Amino acid sequence: MLEASTSNSTEDTFHSTSQQSDSTYKQLRTLQDALANHKQDIMNLKLQLEAKDGQRHHLQKELQYAHTSDALNPEVLNQSHVSDYFHYCTGFSYEQFNSLCQFFNIPTDPSATQTHILLSYKRVHNEIKQLSLRTQLLLTLMKLRQNLDHKDLAFRFNIRLQSVSTLINSWVDYMYDSLGKLSIWPHGDVISENMPAKFKEEFPNTFAILDCTELKIQRPSSLVFQSQTYSTYKSTNTLKSLVACDPRGAVIYVSALFTGAISDKEIFNECNILDILKGYIQCGYLNVGDGL
Repeated sequence: MLEASTSNSTEDTFHSTSQQSDSTYKQLRTLQDALANHKQDIMNLKLQLEAKDGQRHHLQKELQYAHTSDALNPEVLNQSHVSDYFHYCTGFSYEQFNSLCQFFNIPTDPSATQTHILLSYKRVHNEIKQLSLRTQLLLTLMKLRQNLDHKDLAFRFNIRLQSVSTLINSWVDYMYDSLGKLSIWPHGDVISENMPAKFKEEFPNTFAILDCTELKIQRPSSLVFQSQTYSTYKSTNTLKSLVACDPRGAVIYVSALFTGAISDKEIFNECNILDILKGYIQCGYLNVGDGL
């Protein structure tokens, strides 16, 4: 009787344990199914988020295009119905402008990726980043050629007034550093070949005309600077520079600026033109005895 009772108790315990295992297994399966559903929901949410990010990126592109579509750029200027309007605004043809872009390592293709050049922006706003380097150069050339008011340029290029000054100052410094290294004094043979006939008849050995020019400035607050910059010839405060032109009138040398009170002879002796002329004689650009 004792053995039968023990056997029945063992069977009951086994049956109870089996039922508990089945229940635990079912709960585990339920949790696994719920986890799988949650994972699927997370995957769906990620896909929706990626789609929203794509839409946001597209809207940003459209917003950027809307901001710049009305702004002036080289291609819009070149397509003007006004004859030679690009040359009128910049002093260059569209082809010459692209050559200048190549010199500055700027893409000539408007859709090409921008290249990095050493521009020292004092402030970099998003609108400056959105303007292509070609467009920034165009703005600067229009300022230099036509001396357009900054408000006018801000309206034409759809940027803030402060950004106009930032761009012009940065580009003028960069252009000075890049172009200032180029020699603009032609070889004597080139000057002779292009010399006007009347000039060549009367002055065949004269290859440059020198003269000083004066630029009017605002009167300095310092009495010392007022005295140093006052020009008796112009009866105002000026800065003076020595300029050399070839027989056709092209500028081939410009000295540094001096105060208006200094004489032309002193400027000639103080600037470096004598050293430059000696160097041109040594390299064969000029000959001993050529006239100035």
